[in-house]
Amino acid sequence: MIHAPELSVRPLAADTWEDFETVMGARGGAGGCWCMHWRLSIAEWMENKGDGNKAAMRALAERDTPPGVVGYLDAEPVAWCAFGYRSDFPACSARRS
Repeated sequence: MIHAPELSVRPLAADTWEDFETVMGARGGAGGCWCMHWRLSIAEWMENKGDGNKAAMRALAERDTPPGVVGYLDAEPVAWCAFGYRSDFPACSARRS
């Protein structure tokens, strides 16, 4: 019998934070991004690169409304998807140089 992997998602929250860290890796994704790039101005993002961005995402994860979901394949954390209102991602609307 062939095993079909089970895909599931859970909101990013305090209880799934360690799984998010697993997906992001030791460097926090793209060199300290922690998926905060589109949520901050480039100046804020650079100033917070690394631990500051991680702390900012952790604060978002502790709110009532999750900033995204962690994806699991057979209960192993393998993916991350951010979501929110357009206003949650001001850098998407701002012109970047």
